[in-house]
Amino acid sequence: MRSVRRRIGILFMIALTLVLVPAASMAVGMQADYPALTVNSTTQTVFFAGQEWYVIGYNGSGVYSQSGTVTLLLKYNTNSSTPFGDIAFRNGRLTDPGGWTQYPIGTGYWYEGNFTAPSDYSDSTLQRFMTAITDDNTSPFYFPPRESALINLRSLTAASDHIGGADSNSQKLWPLSFDELRTTIDDVAVHSFGQWYWLRSSPPGSAPENAGLGNPNGTGQYSHIVYSSITHAVRPALNLNLSSVLFTSTASGTDGKSSMIVGGGLISASVPADAVKFTVQDTSLTLACTDRNMRTVQVGDTVSIAYSGAQTGANKYVSCVIVDSSNTVLFYGKLATAASGKATFTVPPLPNDSYTIKLFNEECNADSYTDFASTPISIGMTVGDIRPPSDLPKTGDGFPMGILLVFLGTALIGLGWLSFRARVWGAQK
Repeated sequence: MRSVRRRIGILFMIALTLVLVPAASMAVGMQADYPALTVNSTTQTVFFAGQEWYVIGYNGSGVYSQSGTVTLLLKYNTNSSTPFGDIAFRNGRLTDPGGWTQYPIGTGYWYEGNFTAPSDYSDSTLQRFMTAITDDNTSPFYFPPRESALINLRSLTAASDHIGGADSNSQKLWPLSFDELRTTIDDVAVHSFGQWYWLRSSPPGSAPENAGLGNPNGTGQYSHIVYSSITHAVRPALNLNLSSVLFTSTASGTDGKSSMIVGGGLISASVPADAVKFTVQDTSLTLACTDRNMRTVQVGDTVSIAYSGAQTGANKYVSCVIVDSSNTVLFYGKLATAASGKATFTVPPLPNDSYTIKLFNEECNADSYTDFASTPISIGMTVGDIRPPSDLPKTGDGFPMGILLVFLGTALIGLGWLSFRARVWGAQK
């Protein structure tokens, strides 16, 4: 019987080792706040408002960036499609449809809008189109309003922003200028778009009827007449406010937040991949919790936190992260979908130390869209030793059978003790 008990002890130690080693194949790419972004990188991109974007300015460097902001440029589309279509820079006709202006007066085409020259960006067809994407809910390209609200306004002036004609104030989306494309970015791969695309200003020496263009393969900049029959791609840029970013996560794939399921336990976190999305604080999502007492636990214990006031519906969850003293995200999980109840998880394999549970109501959207969350509720948690029973008691002709390990796929979600009687072959009564 002694040898049987020794074998059980060995099995316990093996099982405990498995508990303390997280499954490498199950991890979510996630970190607190936002990372240090690399300007003009072709590998580090941001997904926002349904599209993938290059980082062309960050934290004061690159194109139109200040502290705590990131400037994004629509990424080249590998299938040669243009997400926002092709349009004329400024619509023009051979005859006046009514209310248009002829340029040159007496001999030229008729153009819409107010302008000094047809290549002026202000009140052009292109400028109106950009405005409609964020402001007109009838636009087929309309941005989700909560994502549009994250975009900083930019006023484009002739004096400092390289446009002809009148200023264009309070713009959320805008095309690159000739100088921004040629000098500030200065990267052929980032320039590339697979299609000719409009700039907001023309190269020096261009005719007043000619607007600037970016080359499909990024190797040069040109200008072209703005007449209606000449259409090119719309390639917007924008500047995001990062002050309300709570988390950054991998945008897609098995390590993206959207692939995690409710009840799947806490999943270990790793550094996000190069293509990321943000989780942003949103006051329309709420969560209340009076159960904020410090937890003192061991690995494998069950933690249950009473909550109320969560918003429910499609893609909405009560979720949590566990962070260490440096605010590094160690684990993440979607715990519940009810408006009130208890958010429960099994304490994951953590070294003895002090941690913080951050509980929040989140809206976890599709891969290319921003996620939103309530203000996280912080609850302290101290993890102590896991100890096996000091002795395995005798039970007649049987013995307690040690350890029950519960797995979901490869994710370890529970540890418990199961004691039951079992007859041992050859054992004496």
